[in-house]
Amino acid sequence: MDDGTIVDWARVFNAFRWSDESRFEVLRGMAVDIFVEKVLMTLMTDKDESLKINLLVFLQENAEFFLDQDNFKDIDANNSLKKICAALEVVLDTAVDGVTTTYHLKSQVLVTTTTILITVRAIETRPSLFESFVEVLLGVIRNVTGSADRLLRGMACECLKELEMTYPGLLQRHLNEILCCCQLETTHVYQSYLTLFITAFQHASFQAVQGVGPLPNFPSPDSQQLPAAPPPMTRFVILEFVTKAHFKDFKVISSDKGPDTLSDDTLKRIRRCIAYALENSRMLTQWGLLTLVLKLLPFVRVAGLAPNSFKHHLFALVHTTSPLFIHLVLLTKLYFSDIFKQSDHATCLMRIFHMIREPLSSSSQRDGNTSLAHRLLGVQWVLGFQSRIQNGVFTHVQSPVWLNSVYRYLYPEVFDPLDLIEYKMAALCHCFAPEHFLNSNPGEPPATLLDVLI
Repeated sequence: MDDGTIVDWARVFNAFRWSDESRFEVLRGMAVDIFVEKVLMTLMTDKDESLKINLLVFLQENAEFFLDQDNFKDIDANNSLKKICAALEVVLDTAVDGVTTTYHLKSQVLVTTTTILITVRAIETRPSLFESFVEVLLGVIRNVTGSADRLLRGMACECLKELEMTYPGLLQRHLNEILCCCQLETTHVYQSYLTLFITAFQHASFQAVQGVGPLPNFPSPDSQQLPAAPPPMTRFVILEFVTKAHFKDFKVISSDKGPDTLSDDTLKRIRRCIAYALENSRMLTQWGLLTLVLKLLPFVRVAGLAPNSFKHHLFALVHTTSPLFIHLVLLTKLYFSDIFKQSDHATCLMRIFHMIREPLSSSSQRDGNTSLAHRLLGVQWVLGFQSRIQNGVFTHVQSPVWLNSVYRYLYPEVFDPLDLIEYKMAALCHCFAPEHFLNSNPGEPPATLLDVLI
């Protein structure tokens, strides 16, 4: 490929995904910085939105290759990264016309920029560039309740969440601003705002407990007095964060005792933030609810919360037909098995057995409720039903005695798929302790597996 040819982008995309050799074959006779400029020029001038999105994905997948000085000795990685980000900023600032520039395109620009900055570790090599991009994202999410750009704002929240996941504690100074945006948001992207807040809140809480960073000023949510507008955005300063490198020492913890280093006021604010998230959990989809629960469960005891608050919000979900909701209840039981009564355990088991035994149908496969994978997963849930997490340590318990009263539910049935029959037979083997073969008492499983086949 030389500088004067018209690029066949479909061939270029396929070549770069095929092998390293085909990548260099495409670049033969052209400097890599010239090729990158061709990509950026097409991105800024072409009117085909589909091609622009494919070019953004192409940059996202190959940015590390283009900026690797081991591959190209003559490339200035910092200058090339600056050019790429400048071109993406031009696309982001272009007015939306609904034809050549849409919110879908701008959303992909945010995703591509986020991926590139994480991939090339720009937080360490180009902190000023990283800082300006985080400011752009924070500025986007502040336009709360706007209907037209809700897709862009939701994607900005997801990008900030990805940055926070990569560098825990990055947004701890902006917890108040993010919470205010959560309280003001009224569109369906509220889920993205809330999961962003709870992710940043979780990291700030753990860092405060571990003492690896300054104690953040935890927000104090008050559902009775919503702010008229988010507070003025404080300038995002990345240099101090990089110097202290708190994210390198981050570790999720779980403890039965609250931290002695936190004041009563701080603990009170932490509890109120958790309560705010739980009270608004009904506005989340099942995947958003799963994210929320996974973020909050590990440090409920750290904050001194009553585990019953989680049970109150989640246990009713066991009565649905969604395997994901049943999984949420089992996660709660895994962390707080002591708050579940015997009747609660029986209810969970019966729902799992119902999921295992429910026959497949075209509607169930379409809805994803009782697929074969879910039925196989249900068998595994039964075997690990007594497992628990205590003091941050997972303990897998597989005792055959407790299965005595439910083993008949594992019998293979006429129209069960072969894979499910195999799983059930393997699970039944766990119902028979060695001593059962010598002393079979009434109420215990029979001493032979042949009864299963009758």
